[in-house]
Amino acid sequence: MNASPAAGKVVGGSAIDVNVKVERQNDYAGEYKVKLVLPPNTKGVTADDVTIPAGQTDGKVVLKAAADAAAGQLANLAVQVTGVYEKVPITTESPKFNLTVEKAPAPKKEEPKKELPKKDEPKKKDEPKKQPPKKDEPKKKDEPKKK
Repeated sequence: MNASPAAGKVVGGSAIDVNVKVERQNDYAGEYKVKLVLPPNTKGVTADDVTIPAGQTDGKVVLKAAADAAAGQLANLAVQVTGVYEKVPITTESPKFNLTVEKAPAPKKEEPKKELPKKDEPKKKDEPKKQPPKKDEPKKKDEPKKK
């Protein structure tokens, strides 16, 4: 069995694939349970267990580093593969490998969006307000002018 990370490093807040290849022996055609074995007290780095289906030889474990994972070297990681042959679980482990965890990049600060004037709408000029007509106001009759 062979296991190798797609890259020798992982950046906080991202993930990498660890490719796993098994060599089937003794006509074993069943499935394999695959898990990543991390060093004790490892924080911020995880991997879900996967299954290599019956008859297949390749699998992929996705190793994830949390955004706040401590930067540094993780030594002696391994992949463990278990198959059940005649009701007996048989487990084997890959050669140990190391992985570098790099600090997550600082989040980009978003600048507030500036509102641009809309080009499609014409600007409105200040127009004097129209006075509504007055109601019930008697009309004045022309008074004769006095001489």
